Amino acid sequence: MVRACRPRAVSVWLVTRAPARIDLEINQHDGPVVATGSRDTIQLGAFMHVAVVTAVPTEAPLQSATTYTYSLKFHDLSTGATLDFAAAVDDLAGLCYPPFNLPSFVLPADKVEDLGIVYGSCRKSHGEGRDALAGLDDMLAQGTADPRARPQQLLLLGDQIYADDVSDALAVVIDQVSRDLCGTVEQLPVKYREDDLRVGNRGRLAKKHGFTSSYARNHLFFLREYMVMYLMVWSPVLWPETLPTLAECHRIAGGKKREKFEKQRTQVALLQAGLAQVRRALANIASYMMFDDHEITDDWYLNREWTQRTAADPMARQVLTNGLIAYAFCQGWGNQPEDFEQGPQWALLEGSSKWVAADYPSEQQKPLQDLVGIPPANERLHNLDRDPAKSCRWDYRVYGPAHEIWMLDTRTWRGFPGKRGTDIPDLLGGHGWSQLGERARAESEIVLVVAPTNVIDLPHTAWASRIVAKLTSVYDSDYGDSWEAQTEAFERLLGNLAANVYQEGGQQALAILSGDVHYGFCARIHYAGRHPFAAEPAPAGARYETVMAHLTSSSFRNKNSFTELFHTRGYWPPLPWVYAWAGWHKRPKFRHTSWRGRFKAFFQSWRTRNPKAEPPLLNLENLPREVRVDPLPDWRYRIDFLGGHHPSPERLNKPYPELIQTTGRDIVGNNNFGLLRFLWPEIKQNRWIRQELWWYSENGEIAPLTQFEVPLAFGLDEPFPLPKLPQEEEET
Repeated sequence: MVRACRPRAVSVWLVTRAPARIDLEINQHDGPVVATGSRDTIQLGAFMHVAVVTAVPTEAPLQSATTYTYSLKFHDLSTGATLDFAAAVDDLAGLCYPPFNLPSFVLPADKVEDLGIVYGSCRKSHGEGRDALAGLDDMLAQGTADPRARPQQLLLLGDQIYADDVSDALAVVIDQVSRDLCGTVEQLPVKYREDDLRVGNRGRLAKKHGFTSSYARNHLFFLREYMVMYLMVWSPVLWPETLPTLAECHRIAGGKKREKFEKQRTQVALLQAGLAQVRRALANIASYMMFDDHEITDDWYLNREWTQRTAADPMARQVLTNGLIAYAFCQGWGNQPEDFEQGPQWALLEGSSKWVAADYPSEQQKPLQDLVGIPPANERLHNLDRDPAKSCRWDYRVYGPAHEIWMLDTRTWRGFPGKRGTDIPDLLGGHGWSQLGERARAESEIVLVVAPTNVIDLPHTAWASRIVAKLTSVYDSDYGDSWEAQTEAFERLLGNLAANVYQEGGQQALAILSGDVHYGFCARIHYAGRHPFAAEPAPAGARYETVMAHLTSSSFRNKNSFTELFHTRGYWPPLPWVYAWAGWHKRPKFRHTSWRGRFKAFFQSWRTRNPKAEPPLLNLENLPREVRVDPLPDWRYRIDFLGGHHPSPERLNKPYPELIQTTGRDIVGNNNFGLLRFLWPEIKQNRWIRQELWWYSENGEIAPLTQFEVPLAFGLDEPFPLPKLPQEEEET
């Protein structure tokens, strides 16, 4: 799997059956070797050895708009044998795109208009429908030969695995494969019966020890299981020819249990059928990843109650640690390989290997828990603060010649400001806000901010999630994982993005990428203010003004009947949907021009739970003209939900029936991934971001069947003007 790719370093992630020293060579197309590197694997089981090997240029840095190929050589440290790439892998040709005879990649474009960035999230092994990540292989195969047309980066925004939701058939396979690869069996630090770990029986144990997943019947507990889950969903190599049958999984089963089992088994088989495509795609494009909750467990750190309960439970602490160790080896290491050469990240890799080699001694668990940032037990938590010098940081940045990507960790730095344990969290709290503290480089023309959970959600689903959370349980709704659910943190995020992203103030644009919600859509945020919340004020006489394209692609594979309804119906009521808000650091005063104004002012819509304690925000959509507000807002913004369109038939290589339908036009509820392109002339007023959502047509092929264009214009060319108070409207 190709991971971080930069002009001075290219990294490849892989897993071997034997300890090995791996040599990596980078060639310019089929030409000379231009970069080399080697690395020894790290052992995590008797037959599981992991490495991220990095090659550095022999002379000049690698260039954009150039296709590079790579090859690997394996020196078996146990036997002394040496294998070349073709001998070591089962099907080298199956990893390559014509016309190349080796896997290939390209570096990010040196011009924004040539950037191609793929992103997506949420890939459940037994999700419904075809796997959109397998469809990425079809897209890459169409344009691999042209380095300028070929996408350069793949961003996986969370839920790369579903550790808490595993089908019975796959659970049996994972158990057997993980025992074969890892040998020694890890023990849990609590009393349990072996029957508690049988397929379909783990839900009771998971619930007893603090987990809240509704589908925990096969929850992964052990490190070997977490590791093998990644291997199973990224490659076909370890899969059996035939999945286990119902009789092989359960002693007695019938009726609804049989029906559910067979349905999920069929869905897993469909995933398996596309894994050769997934493997090839991941071997040919640089990938960067960030976790959401399902890499560890559902509702991970959702609120203070959940966090304190699991922090005090020995089994929960071990399971959370196992999930984060697996994340470090399978995702985090490849994101920033240099960070894992020393410090807490290297200590985690080395310590985990020693823990496994020593047969999982309990006395070695506490240092690993500290390294991954498991909160202290039996403490009332206000923030998930920890010492970055003594524990791993998972947030990072990716730099290209003209762009940069900010990968935010919104799970392990949360704040819990509410009085009740189930109150909605701040997705960043305390030291976590330092992720936004450093401004972008001067040469970066566009910044992509990755927030794995949505900053804003569709109006009707946000409303429904809020109702579900109030009427049932906060654990039955994802409302607490949405930025807009927590007023102060939401305002602080927007203020930081408006004031602190770019070196220069003035009019700027950026993109927010998110996933999690299992459908794709597009929105636009226009933010302006002389003193944004929780940010430094603009210089005298100036103000910050930023257009943010909020782009969502989800899911790779987790559609359901609700997302299909969104796909069919779109927005209801139809567009336009607009939010218009103004904010103050201190609550403003109302003046009234009539008794009607006094009456109407009493019923104005304040967004905050308590406007006197939090930044007061006033809804400007229906503010009566008889009402005057003093002083003018410190900041204001407008959020527009944008409709999409189907591409014209001539843009595609063949006709698709969806092009003459309205389904999937404004909201994509089918399995999908996004491709970002940029229309980027020198004049800022004429710039646009285009999001293509690729999903499967009813003819069985994947294509960019939905497109959104987000204008980045300001001023007179602004298609969505900033909201104004009635008194400002009268002055103009």
